[in-house]
Amino acid sequence: MSPEGRRRELPGAHARALPPDEERRWREIQERFRAVREKMVAGIRVSAEDLKFPHLEQRRVLDALHVPDDAGEHAAALEEVLRRIPDGWGRFIECERGWYPLVVELDRSLGELDPDYTMLQVKQKWGHLVCYFESHADNSAEMDGLVLDAMERSKTICERCGKPGVLTADRLGKVQTLCSTCQEGQSGG
Repeated sequence: MSPEGRRRELPGAHARALPPDEERRWREIQERFRAVREKMVAGIRVSAEDLKFPHLEQRRVLDALHVPDDAGEHAAALEEVLRRIPDGWGRFIECERGWYPLVVELDRSLGELDPDYTMLQVKQKWGHLVCYFESHADNSAEMDGLVLDAMERSKTICERCGKPGVLTADRLGKVQTLCSTCQEGQSGG
C-alpha cells in the first residue's frame, strides 16, 4: 500500500478499448491467423494472399483493454484485473469463461493481501490457469500460494463452462480442462 495508506493508481487506469475500426481490424487479424493455422495443420498450402494482414499498431493492441466478449456478470471485475496489467504486457484474459470466476476470486484475494500488486498475465497453459504477478509486499509467499491454489483448482474446472472437468487434448494436441459435455462438443481447433 502507498505511504499515505491509499491504493496507488492501477497501471492501466488510463487504458481504453480499441476504437471500433481498430477492433474490427484486430478481429480480422485473429481470424486470419486461425485460418492460416487450420490450413497448415490440414496440410493445405498457405498462399501469399493468406498472409496479408490489415495494418494495426501492435503497441495500441497491447495497451488497449480487452474485456472478453463473454465476460457477462464478470465484466467489471475482469476489467479491474486488466487494469492491473502494465503497458506493453497485453491486457488480455487468455482463458475461457468457465474460469472467469476463479480469476475474479484470485484477484480479490491477492488485492486483499496487497492492494498495489501488479498482474502481468492471466492465461491457460497446458490445461490449467497460470497467473503471473508482481508484489513488493512482505507476504508475497502467501500470494504465491493463492496463485498455486487457483492453478490446482483450475485442473478440475471446465475452462469453457465452469462445471467439473478433467485434463484432455484435442486432435491437434491442444490441452484443456473440460467437462464431458464440452469435450464432446470440441471441434479440434
